[in-house]
Amino acid sequence: MSDLSQYRGKRTRNKQKYLRQRRRRTIVWVAAILLILIAAGVGVFSLYGFDVNKLPFMGNSLTGAALKQPQERITALVVGVKDTSVGEEAQTFEIATYSPLTKHLDVIAIPTATMVEIPGHGVGDMKQAYTLGKIALTEASVQYLTGIKINHFVKVTDKGFIKIIDAVGGVIVDGKNSSGKVALDFTAATSKDEKELPQVDRQNNLIMALQKKVTGDDTLTRLPTIMKSLKSAYDSDFSLTQATDLARVLASLGPAAVKVQTLPVKEIPVNQRIFYQPEKTAVAALINRVFPELAKAGKANDIKVRVMNGVGEPGIATDLAKLLTDSGYRVVDTKNADNFDYTETQIVIYSNTAQSTEAAAKVKTLLGLGKVVVNNLPQDVADVTIIIGKDYADKVREYMLQKKVEVLNGTSTAGFASTIADKLTGAGYNVVNTGNADRSDYAVTEIVVFVNNPQVKQMAADIAKLLGAGEVKISPTARTDIEISVILGKDI
Repeated sequence: MSDLSQYRGKRTRNKQKYLRQRRRRTIVWVAAILLILIAAGVGVFSLYGFDVNKLPFMGNSLTGAALKQPQERITALVVGVKDTSVGEEAQTFEIATYSPLTKHLDVIAIPTATMVEIPGHGVGDMKQAYTLGKIALTEASVQYLTGIKINHFVKVTDKGFIKIIDAVGGVIVDGKNSSGKVALDFTAATSKDEKELPQVDRQNNLIMALQKKVTGDDTLTRLPTIMKSLKSAYDSDFSLTQATDLARVLASLGPAAVKVQTLPVKEIPVNQRIFYQPEKTAVAALINRVFPELAKAGKANDIKVRVMNGVGEPGIATDLAKLLTDSGYRVVDTKNADNFDYTETQIVIYSNTAQSTEAAAKVKTLLGLGKVVVNNLPQDVADVTIIIGKDYADKVREYMLQKKVEVLNGTSTAGFASTIADKLTGAGYNVVNTGNADRSDYAVTEIVVFVNNPQVKQMAADIAKLLGAGEVKISPTARTDIEISVILGKDI
């Protein structure tokens, strides 16, 4: 932990400047509202039971339509950030998750000073995870911490939060109707010595005040104007279709179906700074309550994996850790192996029990290679240790570095393939072909995999996440010119 002192960030040297920075802290409990805000005008503040079909700008577009429940649980990472002279600095983190099975929305706030395993970087805090790798690395760190899979993100700036408050006409703070800036200042630290957790109480009070304001008749009649002013207040990877459907579902929830809380943590003082260590038992209980399907599955989510780099190729252990985490495994550690001369990937287990051998078999199936080795030395860090060998590194180089994709227009919208191709190119994919599909009435985007390989499958899943839509399919036939074909549908 001695290295944690480097994570203090770029603090100013006097109290006044420090307090000005702290007053840009975005409120924690805003996550519940933001998950609806992404609906781009459909139901921004309807979380507490308002019927979105009654909004004046909705017309008859959705009236009488059945609620379209998501096929699977939706879990979003909500990050509040502020702009500084050296770039974005994360201020709040929340997990917002909706289950179509239980029909509940849960929001879990994670203090910024929470200690986590940051893939490829060792132990740090949540704020550092965002600084090092923005949304992607923060998602991986949260998944390491909780064992859950995050499939979307919502990001809001401090200026965006101020816009939200001002757009609804302010909120009541200390008995007075206050602007967005005053409301944001209300949630900030009262001094440089105030700890982070006490701010949660003030943030909770503010969100309750905001709830009362936005469910009033005056605010509801002004929603079209409000939504127009909020277009630049947030960023998200939800598609319009996803956001619209989700907003209507969330709008149907009653207050009892919404629960917000803070991740159970305890204080750890390090070099005159307070960090928060997750309370493992309490965190496990919370995750089991919110995600009961994980406990029932009893599969990958129960397997703790350690990944070790046995070839010396930078970043390969981190990339494999992400693949494992996205597949539901709990990666507890990443580090270098004792040497970089491993030819064959080893999947090490620590007993010959049926549970251990089954865990190794699952990992081997996921990787498509590897030699299972039994090591009877006692340890309690992981159930399985993967030592990456040259065979896996060669496989990664063969498939992942090409990223060859074609984009075909399966709709009647002219130029759609070129637009999406530009988006994929900007994300680092090698778009080698664009054109029209065999027909123009695809309702759902198809992401067809022509190389049946775990890394390419993960690439297909990443493309679906980037587009905010799409169904991944495995082609029965292989192709050598591309790895993935994206056939665009009306769901984007």
